[in-house]
Amino acid sequence: MPNWCSNRVKLMGDQERIDKVERILQDCLDDEIYSLSDIAKHLGVNIGDDIYCRGSLSCFERELYGTLILDVETAWSPIDEYWDVITENLGLKYASQSEECGMGVYVIHNDLDGKHFPENYVLDVWEKYQDLTEDYYYFETENELCTYMNEVIADRKFCSFDEVREFIDEIDIGSLHRYERD
Repeated sequence: MPNWCSNRVKLMGDQERIDKVERILQDCLDDEIYSLSDIAKHLGVNIGDDIYCRGSLSCFERELYGTLILDVETAWSPIDEYWDVITENLGLKYASQSEECGMGVYVIHNDLDGKHFPENYVLDVWEKYQDLTEDYYYFETENELCTYMNEVIADRKFCSFDEVREFIDEIDIGSLHRYERD
């Protein structure tokens, strides 16, 4: 059984194409078709046997300016090659954010400037500790991360990502990661 990688995929492009993809995705979900390989077929895209696509669509929503946001689970890791083929065939672009804590995968793909996914740090909390009661905390900058931690953990002064990570590891309440952008 794999570790599941949570992916948020943003599809962008011509609004008529986005509208068509949205209708097809809605039809798939209405018909309880979740498999990414089956969804590719419904989109009219032949992904071939050599492209790994083990995963499923959980849901999607329309963002302001027509971007479609898909929540997808994949086995072990992101499947960027799948999205490359899908979007190339549909004349769209995409950016994605992927997290798989068991394998330490924290990646943002096709978004070097942070336009679609501005967060650069994620704090994954396993156990409640003082005011850290949520499962995930996201931060755009190292300064935001340190400022937040200084507010929550009043008896410590954090000045860097490494200091916060060391503290989180020391008390063993979760993990802190910096997204890799490619």
